[in-house]
Amino acid sequence: RAAARETGVRRVAIAGGVAANKALRNAMGAMAAEEGLELTIPPLILCTDNAAMIAAAGHRDFLAGRFADRSLNARSSLDLEETFA
Repeated sequence: RAAARETGVRRVAIAGGVAANKALRNAMGAMAAEEGLELTIPPLILCTDNAAMIAAAGHRDFLAGRFADRSLNARSSLDLEETFA
């Protein structure tokens, strides 16, 4: 809600495994209706996380001998616009 108001975005979506959460789907639907936003939520069959795909890619890299050093870590605040500019 706050992000849509701040940016002026009128279309929002949820995706991935979290989009299968019924309470979240309902809450997002109510919020979108209150705010006059267009909400896109994929069908449940498409609301999966990609853990299996990540594992498959990791297995491929493992078999090829490609490893990250111990400095590799998640960055939850990664700025995608800056990273992919």
